Amino acid sequence: MQGAVTTVMVVVLFLSVGLNTLIKASMSKGMSNFVFVAYSNLLAFCVLLLATTIHHRNRALTPINNSIIFRIFVISLLRYVEREERQNEKVDGDGQSRKLLREWWFFF
Repeated sequence: MQGAVTTVMVVVLFLSVGLNTLIKASMSKGMSNFVFVAYSNLLAFCVLLLATTIHHRNRALTPINNSIIFRIFVISLLRYVEREERQNEKVDGDGQSRKLLREWWFFF
């Protein structure tokens, strides 16, 4: 098990160095950083989708019930409210509602 962890660490380091090399090469030739981020995110999405498909191909799908949908909705709503409060906090400096939001966040 120790050898596998070390191998994964070395592979991640090589990938990190390779990504930095690609970034420098593409930026020096005039590619926008937004375009590079879009391409790298698309590549990562495809790799992760393939890995997930291979890993879960023999398992049945987990049913999505109303409780899960409700939790996703509530968490999305809380994140939206938090983002709005951060923008308002820059204007008026009131942080009380953010403290209340942080206390409710841990219930999910």
